[in-house]
Amino acid sequence: MAFTTKIASYAGVITGLDATNALRVAVDHTLGVVKKANPMVLSQFSHAVRVELTMGTGYNLRDSNVFDVVKVERESRIAQPVSPETIYQVQDSASIYYAQEYSPAYTIDFESNLRIFPDTSATKKAKIYVIFDSNGKTIDDNAETIKDNAYNLYGVNYSVLVEKFPDIWKDYVILHASELLLLEKMVDFSKKLPTDLDADTTLFDQIADVALSITYTFPSVDYQDALDKAKSLMDSTGSIGGDGTVLSAQQWLEDEDEDMVRSTLEAVQAELGRAGAILGEFNAEINAKVTQKSQVLQEFQANIQKKMGLYDKIIQKLSTDYQWVASQIQLVQAKKQEFIQAQGGGGMSDNPEEGQI
Repeated sequence: MAFTTKIASYAGVITGLDATNALRVAVDHTLGVVKKANPMVLSQFSHAVRVELTMGTGYNLRDSNVFDVVKVERESRIAQPVSPETIYQVQDSASIYYAQEYSPAYTIDFESNLRIFPDTSATKKAKIYVIFDSNGKTIDDNAETIKDNAYNLYGVNYSVLVEKFPDIWKDYVILHASELLLLEKMVDFSKKLPTDLDADTTLFDQIADVALSITYTFPSVDYQDALDKAKSLMDSTGSIGGDGTVLSAQQWLEDEDEDMVRSTLEAVQAELGRAGAILGEFNAEINAKVTQKSQVLQEFQANIQKKMGLYDKIIQKLSTDYQWVASQIQLVQAKKQEFIQAQGGGGMSDNPEEGQI
């Protein structure tokens, strides 16, 4: 089973998350926890680097991705660590701190250079038991291995990757990597949860705007013409036809010509009917447009309701996911603390003061 498969059992779906970096950070964090919680275990992570030539200015630990130095041996004698301030005393034969063949010493200066006293040579060899950080390791996700990288140092070629990472502490790596990815998910929630609708209108911008205004042109000329003719035919006092002939129903009534009154009233009725027909067509056109706009408005309102419902579901899902991630973080943190105590860390915290030499 791969590291990431086990991580997913704690963190859920990790697609799109930086699991590779999380594993590297978790390896360094684990080394820091071991150093603080149970230093006696550190030797299990160390790799023996043979030194068969003169070291000169020393072995730069930082450039070599060294996390810590567990032990230094010179000619099978354990070299004692001394502070950088005593570097001249260990080389002074008149000093009580003078390093001799039977009492070698080593120091790490402020530039992270490790030097051994007396110096090494082809005949006076040394071994430096170092722990490499994640940059000096190859993490194979599928094979579940954390191996020290191959390198060349002082004429000795180390071309084979060696695993110096106890299996039991890989469980802690998985726990911490899971926590990191869960925290990454937690950060992502701040990008997904809008403070209000104005902050994220993506769902609503997909709905086309609705233009509800109605444009129309009233046939006022024809309508007014019909009304004017009906009025003239009804009560005009002058000639209507322009030839001086009296045509209005009122005038025919005064002349007591019943046939002409009847005919004129029929003409009036016809003009009023024409006006009514014009108005009816106009009202029908307006009603059709109103109906169309009403349908568009109903569709728009329905889409708004759908989007609001979808919006609510998204908020609910994000809220549920957030609560799950928060509970998983607490679970993983509790398991980390249990793991440390089980490995002899007592009341030690899983927040070591980490850092390379």
